[in-house]
Amino acid sequence: MAVLTIEQIREVITGSFQVDKSTGIEGIAQFSLRDAVDQSWALQIKDQQVSVEQGTDPNAAVTISMTSQDCLQLFEGKLDPAKAFMQGRIKLTGNLAFAMKLISLFNLGQS
Repeated sequence: MAVLTIEQIREVITGSFQVDKSTGIEGIAQFSLRDAVDQSWALQIKDQQVSVEQGTDPNAAVTISMTSQDCLQLFEGKLDPAKAFMQGRIKLTGNLAFAMKLISLFNLGQS
């Protein structure tokens, strides 16, 4: 699979973000795509908005590692995050409670 561009990532994430569920949730999640060299980006939730910036953020509460394909499928709702984590397709380090909150903010795992 081709490397995802930051524009593709922004589009799929903003399209699946559920603003009404984000009240009171703020933080940064660092995503690292294992199959792409230098493919890291940070997702920030603040003031009921989501933003995505390329690169790494030292203030990230959690780091989420997966392949490009799994990332795309996750945010398209085609990959169940709990199953993918149990299968080792998604790896988490840091604040796991924040990672769990993220699941509720996006239309994930609807397959």
